[in-house]
Amino acid sequence: MINAWIISCAVILVVLSVAWLFYSFTKYGERGKLVSHMRSIALERTVLRDDYIFFRNERSAIQWKEKTEDLKKMLEKASSVFTEKDEREILKEARDHFNATENLFSQFIEYEKRKSFRTSNFDQKEEMLVTQVFLRAYSLRERLTRLYELTHHKLEATVKNGIIIMIIFFVVGGIGITINSVITSLTISKHIEVLEAGVGIIGQGNLEYKVDEKGDDEFKKLARSFNEMTAKLKVSYTSIKNLEEEIVARKKAEEELTKITSRQQALLSSIPDIVMEVDINKIYTWANEPGKEFFGEDVVGKSADLYFSHKQNKYDMVQPLFNGGENVIYVESWQRRKDGEERLLAWWCKVLKDDKGNVIGALSTARDITETRRAEDLLRLEKERFSILSENAPFGLLLISPDGRFIYMNPKFKEIFGYDLSEILDGRTWFRKAFPNPEYRKKAISIWIDDLKKHKKGEPRIRSFTVQSKDGAEKIINFIVTELESGTQIMSCEDITEHKLAQKALIDSEKKYRDLFENSVEGIFQSTPDGKWLALNPAIAKMHGYSSPEEMMAAITDIGKQLYVHPEDREFWKKLVIEHGIVENFEHQEYRKDGSIVWVSLSARAIKDDKGNVLYFTGNVMDITERKLAEEQLKEEQKKFSTLVEHTPISMILIERNGKFLYINPRFTELFGYTLMDVPDGRTWFRNAFPDPDYRHMVIATWIDDMKRFEIGQAVPRIFTITCKDGTEKIANIITITVRMDRQLHIVAFEDITERTKAEEKIRQQLDELQRWHNVTLGREMRILELKAEMNELCKRLGELPRYESTEEKT
Repeated sequence: MINAWIISCAVILVVLSVAWLFYSFTKYGERGKLVSHMRSIALERTVLRDDYIFFRNERSAIQWKEKTEDLKKMLEKASSVFTEKDEREILKEARDHFNATENLFSQFIEYEKRKSFRTSNFDQKEEMLVTQVFLRAYSLRERLTRLYELTHHKLEATVKNGIIIMIIFFVVGGIGITINSVITSLTISKHIEVLEAGVGIIGQGNLEYKVDEKGDDEFKKLARSFNEMTAKLKVSYTSIKNLEEEIVARKKAEEELTKITSRQQALLSSIPDIVMEVDINKIYTWANEPGKEFFGEDVVGKSADLYFSHKQNKYDMVQPLFNGGENVIYVESWQRRKDGEERLLAWWCKVLKDDKGNVIGALSTARDITETRRAEDLLRLEKERFSILSENAPFGLLLISPDGRFIYMNPKFKEIFGYDLSEILDGRTWFRKAFPNPEYRKKAISIWIDDLKKHKKGEPRIRSFTVQSKDGAEKIINFIVTELESGTQIMSCEDITEHKLAQKALIDSEKKYRDLFENSVEGIFQSTPDGKWLALNPAIAKMHGYSSPEEMMAAITDIGKQLYVHPEDREFWKKLVIEHGIVENFEHQEYRKDGSIVWVSLSARAIKDDKGNVLYFTGNVMDITERKLAEEQLKEEQKKFSTLVEHTPISMILIERNGKFLYINPRFTELFGYTLMDVPDGRTWFRNAFPDPDYRHMVIATWIDDMKRFEIGQAVPRIFTITCKDGTEKIANIITITVRMDRQLHIVAFEDITERTKAEEKIRQQLDELQRWHNVTLGREMRILELKAEMNELCKRLGELPRYESTEEKT
């Protein structure tokens, strides 16, 4: 009874051990799947990142952000799953590298979007960002790999510990049973010895022997039973002896078979891989739990080829098994999972035979290698991309092994320095050739070693040195060195000789700008959005009556309120600059030191940071006070001119150089009937005023010729016959004067000389008649006097003095 309890306890403890082992196996298995998924997404992010960097695929950038969010969620989930110290340390490093890749690549995308144009070459900032992204991404994948390996190591350790514990429980149970048996033997040894001796004798075939039935306890009853059994056995022993022996042997065989079957079942059920059994017709006859979970509970009894994802000729590969071959055959095939998804399985197949050696089927184990294959493909693609990147990178790239050997250099490195890998096998050779000066070489080596000690693995070390290339030319090189967890160092090199020369040129340019700033005749300023001076040049201080820029900056601490006559003017141009980036020739009034007012013209633009926030305004101002006074005078003159023209009895029009009529005074409309709406331009005027085409062409040709020949301010008189709006014709004396006000204009005055022309014509006719009469007869004085009187009357009507004395005056 005690032994039964011991066995029960041992079995319970073993079951608990198995349950613990299954729980641990499931836990670490889920962790392994999570880490595998994170590694896969990390590789996909890398592919999408490279698509954007090298091909500017905007869709890749969007997908990269989606994968980044997925990986971020998985890292957050991993933080709650991986709770052990060593796991948290690796996971923290992975999160740091992930955040770095996200920030650096986001900066690269934003920088690309802000560039005014894109080229296939990277500038310095882009190269820096790309290098850091690659290093951080590599470190991230390395941390995830370490976490994956750590998880699998713990899984293996858990399995070993579980097996050891179960063995201990079995051993302890056996020891307990042994101890209990010894104790039992000591307490009731006498009775047992008697029974044992009798049983031994009977067992030897002496059925005549009777066990002593002394006492009145249970052992007596047991002895009596033994004696009765012996008597009965004596009768039937001969007939059943052989049958009993056969039954005993069969029971032992069945027990051994049951033990073997139970062990096999437990073993196959505990294996995480898929285990499937097929008969010679390729029909599934058995599947373990992972197999049913993959193919479905109804997989047993179905043909194996039903689960092939597409037509595959795999039976030919495993046919040797069904021909009796004993070798394990490895096959990879795409299979449909129960949810319909296609997965790649790796199969290890072994033949099954019966006890006579006949082939009855095959037993196969399978492992889902879809993610592994995809990861391998992505890794291969990543290696290819890295190879393409390094071979075509615009910067030199060198890989250094932990023992200092140079194991790879890209073509750009050879181009910069002129050496190939066979000429500089290690760091010692490199320093000797690149730094021929012993003192400078010693200094460079010291800095290299010091940086290596101070910086952690994964942190970039940036230094610039003057290096001598193979052809003897000296170049200024910017080195970025990063040590990986494996001890391998990646060194990128950029020739910044021209950049340094450009910096020197920039310094010289800044000096020239400072000279220009100090000596410019125009006012130049820099100010903050809230009205504080950042810089002023002497010209702007002088313009406002201050002796120096420092005096003006100290006196004016709020530009809008203290300097501007109308503070709202500053707010207005600030709004324009913020909206449009620039404002030009903004005219306003400002106070001088003595309180007088100066007119200035301002041009300014906004300087902004990367986020679009205005840092400060910069611009220049010009003193336009004299011009403004001249404009005021011009406006006054124009006003006087307008008043004069409006009330003058002379018909006048004002014409732009392009022929547009700007103004027609009332006298013109009264004289000819046309308004500004009737004749808005010269073409309409000529068409209406000169309807006869030949006459109109002559007038236009004369006008154009006069405009070419006569200078500005010179009067050009012409007499033409003009057709009025009502159809009547008037003879006008047209005087054209070209003037320059704010622009070049033509002032045209019209004088109606129709009556005067007709009177003059009549006078000429009468003079002609008088002359004829005078020649024909000298005696007709009366007629002559009449003609003279008519002549005087006409002169009077024309406002002229009489040409002849009257008869009354003579009298």
